[in-house]
Amino acid sequence: MACLYRTFSPPSMRLNSPTYFTLLLLTNIILGVFVFHYGLSISYIDAVYFVVTIVTTIGFGDFNLAAAPLGIKIYGIYLMLSGAGGYAILFSLVVDRLIKNKLLEITGKKTYKMENHVIICGFGKVGQKILDTLLLLGDSVLVIEKNEETQVDLLQNQNIPYLIGDICQSETLTKAAVAKCKAIIFCTDNDLANLEGALTAQEIEPNVRIVLRIYDQTLARKIQNGFNLKLVFSTSTLAAPTFAQAAHDENIISTTRVQNEVFLTTKILITAQSQLDGIRFAELQNQLEVAGLVLYKANGRQIRFPQVDEVLQGGDEMIVTISRDSYKTIKRLNKRKR
Repeated sequence: MACLYRTFSPPSMRLNSPTYFTLLLLTNIILGVFVFHYGLSISYIDAVYFVVTIVTTIGFGDFNLAAAPLGIKIYGIYLMLSGAGGYAILFSLVVDRLIKNKLLEITGKKTYKMENHVIICGFGKVGQKILDTLLLLGDSVLVIEKNEETQVDLLQNQNIPYLIGDICQSETLTKAAVAKCKAIIFCTDNDLANLEGALTAQEIEPNVRIVLRIYDQTLARKIQNGFNLKLVFSTSTLAAPTFAQAAHDENIISTTRVQNEVFLTTKILITAQSQLDGIRFAELQNQLEVAGLVLYKANGRQIRFPQVDEVLQGGDEMIVTISRDSYKTIKRLNKRKR
């Protein structure tokens, strides 16, 4: 029935078919209540009861139109046919829409109505790491991937919305609601595809925040200078500090350059019988300008943003942000006393 309805009904009627048919059936019921109330001289509640038994084809037999005028009988026939047919069509349309939406979602063809979300274009290893980080930050995420054989099951298990399509096509980006997104990240392993997709997104929404992955640093610099794209990053350049800090000291988690000064986020295991053993955290802050992030006590207790009166003991481990020069000093103070 749903197929016949879509075939023979005008497009304007098909805009919201279940809603349209629901309104039509309600109108039929309301009209029927008035017809039977005045035509059969019964109460409103009896008229409602009678109409419902007719349109649902239940018919208990306590009310009938055997002695009713001809016009009421004709209207009763219409109500039976329209009620039974209308409910059948409504049910088929609702089921059809539910199945269609689920199939579109599973096959990655659904059009999403999202706002303030982050779009990840490319779900390779880099895209998966980006997804994990964004979820930790509490962002709503939508993933676009061209290859259907990529780990789509991972997205399904995490209930992450996704699209299977070409990131360079405006239709794909429009389905991902790029015009209302918080940011869009192009992180495939194809530099030209990332650039083309970024320019397509810019055409759809000129003010969208675009984060672009480019492997070659020279190309990344040219893109920044030649296009209105500010957040262009070379993965090779971003990875270089990680290699350097791993070679310099295995305890360094990350490095940050602020103007001409380098700050380190690092782990420090307090050595027993060192100058740090028994020191108050306030003294460490005053002497070396240390910003404490997490303190893991030797007894297993975890303290986020340790207070100034916290006493450090041998076996404690802390994660701090500290300048490069202060880190050299703290490593010297952390040696066991002779």
